[in-house]
Amino acid sequence: MSNPLRRFRGAGVELVGALIVVAAALRYWLLYFNRGANLLDEGSQAAQALRILHGDVIYRDFFTVVTPGSYYTVAWLFQMFGEDLMVMRWAVLVMGLGILLTTLVAARHLIAWPFAAAAALMTTVWGWFLVAPNLYSWEAMLFSLLALVCYLRASRTTSDRWMVWAGVAAGLAVLVKQNVGAYTAVALLLTTWLSRAFDTESDVRGRVNRSAQFIGGMCLPIVPALLLLIVAGAGPYLYESWIYYPLTKYPQSFALPFPSFYPVLPEFSTLRVAIPAMIAGRIPEPAVYEI
Repeated sequence: MSNPLRRFRGAGVELVGALIVVAAALRYWLLYFNRGANLLDEGSQAAQALRILHGDVIYRDFFTVVTPGSYYTVAWLFQMFGEDLMVMRWAVLVMGLGILLTTLVAARHLIAWPFAAAAALMTTVWGWFLVAPNLYSWEAMLFSLLALVCYLRASRTTSDRWMVWAGVAAGLAVLVKQNVGAYTAVALLLTTWLSRAFDTESDVRGRVNRSAQFIGGMCLPIVPALLLLIVAGAGPYLYESWIYYPLTKYPQSFALPFPSFYPVLPEFSTLRVAIPAMIAGRIPEPAVYEI
């Protein structure tokens, strides 16, 4: 039988550790909090949110290829706290901390606490984008991680509500950034069925029920949002904005040629002369890489 006092002490240690992890990430992110601006991501997001705030309807009155959730988030924040880029910076800061904590909770379902804390801190490694905050990506990531946490919770309980909440979070991710939400939904539904390989019984009926609960949860935020956009007059533009343009135009505009599988190197005869000379200090090191 486990010792309740030991469990209590362990929970206290984890709580203190989580606070230390949050403080370390916050200290790191604040170093970059008030630096630079990016007109493509930060500026366009603010400009389009202002258009919503001043009465325009997204897709009907202006074009964007991302689902509308983040633009309405920024418009609401501007309405509440003022039309200032720093409002977006604070919003992304809060979302970043939410991503860190949600990653910690999700990882803690699977691994020991020190490794879960390391996984959470890794969310700071791929960059503090407050220099050029791409708010819809951060918000979509937060909702996707919340969907994962709810899904993991559902896998440990017999309650149906956690699977529904996982669907709601995935649906909100779709409404913020459609590709991230779609990847999240597909991954969690595939996990529901591919986990059969590790279970002792198939439980097809249970998997069907969980999948239906998840899909139903996704519909809760998505269907009303679609109806509101259609009523507002944006319906004819949704396919072009959400699916056609991102799938057909973006790949052409942003495609880069693949690099050669084998890197281009100087000829062997050049290396045979250059390397001994470089070691002897007779030529500068960059000369070795000239073709």
